[in-house]
Amino acid sequence: MLIQWKWAKANLPKDMLKKLYIYGMQNILELISDPGLRVGFDEILAYIIRLGQDAGEVRPDVPAEELAGYMDWIQASTMMRWIVDPENYQVQEGINRSVDLFLDGVRSKKGG
Repeated sequence: MLIQWKWAKANLPKDMLKKLYIYGMQNILELISDPGLRVGFDEILAYIIRLGQDAGEVRPDVPAEELAGYMDWIQASTMMRWIVDPENYQVQEGINRSVDLFLDGVRSKKGG
């Protein structure tokens, strides 16, 4: 995710990012229902989450695809904050914080 942010920040104008984000939000139902319209980020996340589930580090009681969807929404929220206020929003800190919050919520509960 950090590589995407660094690339986007360095290579795409802010107005283009806003338009892309607005398009995504306007077409969210289509994007959710038609996997062919998505970029595949959720599939990569689901794969990584499954690896964590197999290693016992991520709780197995929630499907990896569902957890990937949550993380995708968290990533979208971070992007929205950065697009709205790129001069003041510390994207690196926002990414770190959102990943930490997500991982604390999905971490396997030892002994219970």
